[in-house]
Amino acid sequence: MSNTDELSQSVSKLVELNRQIKEARSDIKILADAEKALKSQIKKLMIDNGLDVINLKKGKITVKKSVRKGGLNKNSIKEGLGVFFSGNEQQAESALKTILDNIPTKETSTIALTGVKETN
Repeated sequence: MSNTDELSQSVSKLVELNRQIKEARSDIKILADAEKALKSQIKKLMIDNGLDVINLKKGKITVKKSVRKGGLNKNSIKEGLGVFFSGNEQQAESALKTILDNIPTKETSTIALTGVKETN
């Protein structure tokens, strides 16, 4: 088998797998959306009725509340630097620029299938 034949077969398999994955993801998305809607409805009803736990035959449903900090992003760093430098906007901007300029970069390689039409 030549390299051209092997490449052709591999590309055909990749296109077919990609099609199957798209179909499966579509089906999973429908199920996940339905699950999300039901969870939201049940959570609202539990909170409205003051229930923290519903015991089931094989487990339980629990409403949990948590408090956590937001993500570290450009705006949160800028606000923190503004507080640190006591409102000195120029120092905060300079520090933010230095931080952003020194973020390391990472290079990756991928392949993408775009515009592949299904042939019948």
